[in-house]
Amino acid sequence: MTEQEKRNAIRAYFAPFPKWTLYCIGFGVLCLLPGEGTGILFGLLLIGVSAFVLYGRATRISDKELDGFRDEDLRNAAARAVQKWGIDESDQVARPVRVFGPAFGATSTQAAKRGSDGIIRFNPIRFAVLGFCEHQLLAYLGVLDIVTGNVLLEETEEYFYRDVVAVATKTDAVEFTHKGVLHQLNDTQTFVLTTSGGTSIRVPLRSLQWASILGGGEMPSTQAEEAVATVRAMLRTKKSVAV
Repeated sequence: MTEQEKRNAIRAYFAPFPKWTLYCIGFGVLCLLPGEGTGILFGLLLIGVSAFVLYGRATRISDKELDGFRDEDLRNAAARAVQKWGIDESDQVARPVRVFGPAFGATSTQAAKRGSDGIIRFNPIRFAVLGFCEHQLLAYLGVLDIVTGNVLLEETEEYFYRDVVAVATKTDAVEFTHKGVLHQLNDTQTFVLTTSGGTSIRVPLRSLQWASILGGGEMPSTQAEEAVATVRAMLRTKKSVAV
């Protein structure tokens, strides 16, 4: 599959059901009933076009294939992190970790869908890749649009371990617009890394309110628990050595 075919497949995955095809099929059947030549041709045309569109929808990628494409894009983003940080692979003392979640309203290609397994897939994706050098914690942040393959709003940060005062998941209030209506999601679980200087890294992870607005479903695993545990372990090690 080429890169363009992959993006088209992801776009088709999130596309809503084309209700117009049902109306066209119904009208096409009505055109066939009189048994007249022009009506028959027009009816067959409507039914044929609608059937073609529905067939294309039936052959779209599965939930697992979408997950695979998403994870591949996140791995590519993590690989970009080393380049963005301007370091060599050998400068890292531990494997980088990443967290991701919905980037509410960050792109015009915003989309979400509940899969057959009940899990919500979404676009775009806000992510953070955290890297570990001898004395610094590095961060690469951005918004991944899996429909286009673009990484937007890229940032890099660098903190000395002694300046990181907390890493945890907390509850935030986040605004989200759905079908023209502004919602405030007061239960948004968020990955937060805070420094002594008052700066922070924040990545929204999940919200039951958001899931309910979308029609229900479960949020996917966002790897936040692994990231929090890894960063805390690294901070304990580095700060104990410093003492």
